[in-house]
Amino acid sequence: MENKKSQFVKFEYFLNAIHYCIYLEQVWSGKKFEVIVRFLYKPMFALPLKREFKEKMKKRLNGQDKEIENIKYGEKYGLSIGMSHYLFECFYFGYSLFFSFIFAGFAYKVAPQMSQFYAFVLFAIPTALCYIPAYRAVFENNKYLKYFKQFKKEDHQWRKTWRVRTIAFCLGSVFVTILGIVVMWGILLI
Repeated sequence: MENKKSQFVKFEYFLNAIHYCIYLEQVWSGKKFEVIVRFLYKPMFALPLKREFKEKMKKRLNGQDKEIENIKYGEKYGLSIGMSHYLFECFYFGYSLFFSFIFAGFAYKVAPQMSQFYAFVLFAIPTALCYIPAYRAVFENNKYLKYFKQFKKEDHQWRKTWRVRTIAFCLGSVFVTILGIVVMWGILLI
């Protein structure tokens, strides 16, 4: 029992580290987009506008408005964390889609006239079963926030290592999904 708990903690750490790296990339890309927006808005400051408006805009564009920064990059609620949740789930589901495609291939081979409802159920079962451990490891009671605090203390080498692992995780998800489609067609053609 202790070994299973230890393995789940490692799984939890792995998924949260992947989620954290996706979040960091979202923040990075958001800040790069802001540089472009600042460049485009720069000519606006040459217009004869009220000084209060100009000061407010400069404050927002330079990242000095904490409320706006929290909306964009907040860890609990914000655009970056919302997008990182979405991307994490998409890449994680790529692995469950592999099994869904294989089950669908066997199901259509055995019962080619299967209704769409049963096909959907066969497709959804592996996805749902795979989602439960990921939900418990990352999203249940906002568990990722605890890990984010821990990961902020890590050094540059840790971030570099996990960035590579995150890229491998995401590319692996795409590869495994494509492989599942190929295997499904192989099952159907045999």
